[in-house]
Amino acid sequence: KSDMSIIRVLGFLLCASGGFFSAELQAGEVSVIWQSPEKYADIETDDLDQQAFQAKLFRALEKEFGKQAGRLPEGSKLTVSVTDLDLAGERRVRKDGEYTRLVNDNYFPKITLDYTLTAASGAVLSERQDMEYRDMTFFDATSTIRANQSPHAFYYETEMIQHWFNDTLGGHK
Repeated sequence: KSDMSIIRVLGFLLCASGGFFSAELQAGEVSVIWQSPEKYADIETDDLDQQAFQAKLFRALEKEFGKQAGRLPEGSKLTVSVTDLDLAGERRVRKDGEYTRLVNDNYFPKITLDYTLTAASGAVLSERQDMEYRDMTFFDATSTIRANQSPHAFYYETEMIQHWFNDTLGGHK
């Protein structure tokens, strides 16, 4: 079961709704599909409203994919199907029985996805199935300082998307 809805981004104008995302920026276009998020390794919240947390998480990551798509060649299209996601940190039970997320360098964010990048002509420029990307350097001193200063709730995960894009598609600018 896929959580499906459509989000279009034109420039920096977002119209949000949930599991399928399509963004058109001045260069490339991206579509993000969240495949069976109920089976993801770790996207659970410490809060009570899991559905709202998941929607907020997906919107943040979709926005980052859209931002990165703006760096692709004009007319290109990136299609991403996320099959697993593991947030930075690990959920732990506190003494009072409530959950908290412990973030340290042992619990790096990771994502598993399928992607296809096509040129405006329709030619496939790059593709890969079942790609697992781990951002094991996410907890370096600079990132930790920026994360603590950032109002962004999913700083480490959006940084992971940036790093994945640079490492995987950086040559297609």
